[in-house]
Amino acid sequence: MLQAVQKTDSQSIPKRAAPRPFDGAEDEVLYLIGRPPMGEDLGFLNSQAIDPPDIRELADDWRAANDVVNDLQTREAGFADNPTLGELSGDVLEARDRLLSDEGFRRSMEVVPIDVKMVELDRLVVPQKHINLNNVRHIQKELGSFPGPRQIFDICMPLEHPRDSVRCLRASADSFVFASPSHDLRFLDVFLLDPSQIESEQTRGVVASVIGLMVGYSCNCLTAMHVQNRLVLINGTHRALALREMGLTHAPCVIQTVRRAEELALIGPRELTRNTSEFLGIPRPIVLKDFLDPRLHRKVRVSRRMRQVKVSFSVDNMDAPVVE
Repeated sequence: MLQAVQKTDSQSIPKRAAPRPFDGAEDEVLYLIGRPPMGEDLGFLNSQAIDPPDIRELADDWRAANDVVNDLQTREAGFADNPTLGELSGDVLEARDRLLSDEGFRRSMEVVPIDVKMVELDRLVVPQKHINLNNVRHIQKELGSFPGPRQIFDICMPLEHPRDSVRCLRASADSFVFASPSHDLRFLDVFLLDPSQIESEQTRGVVASVIGLMVGYSCNCLTAMHVQNRLVLINGTHRALALREMGLTHAPCVIQTVRRAEELALIGPRELTRNTSEFLGIPRPIVLKDFLDPRLHRKVRVSRRMRQVKVSFSVDNMDAPVVE
């Protein structure tokens, strides 16, 4: 059963907030401290923060947080283990079935078995140390004060979610740069197209074939990998924190079941595959509830950044002998 702040099943779904514009404003970031290496935390806070605190103050804060982290390794050993996967119910079942049958979603999740389950937010392992609080507030504004189960599902599984603005610049004769306020912007795929699939009036010559280089967004669902008996949150950290701050303890989540090291190496996020022991090996890894513990984080102001994706191509002409 979806757990919301208040039961409002009949409440109409509000209109989505407008996409975030391009601007040079600042963001407030919640940064976890106290986890080794110390230099990584101090480097980020000292170099990325606007008006960073004194380095001695940052070092003292890190040591105090590290004492808490070390205590949690014993006192909360196994906290992230054996997560419960609950069933969905009510009118969200139809929305779940529509999601699972969506062709774009299925193509993006085709390597390992998937399902949509209810998960406990506090116990989700989080392979990142900072969260943009401006994004969290944006999500909470969309949800309103008393979101119903369907609203919560739609924010976690936004098949029809509007996308942030994207700018495209031709950087050179053989490269393009795309930019967006959303860090979900990415290179998607390459396709070989038939000339009949495009309008070719502006081409210089007769088109024989077309290559499509696709830039865009993922399905962007709240997603976790079920690996080594832990749930590792690989997408949707801002939404998970937004819901938890509003008092929700559980949320619908796409679950990717990973049973082999080869599967993890193929589809796992870089932070998880590069530091597997940090999230799957130690007794008490970073979990979502750590972002709510004032002893373990620091709020800093940083310059707003945009995600840029550069796509380049090359052309080589050659004459090769015909092989019978």
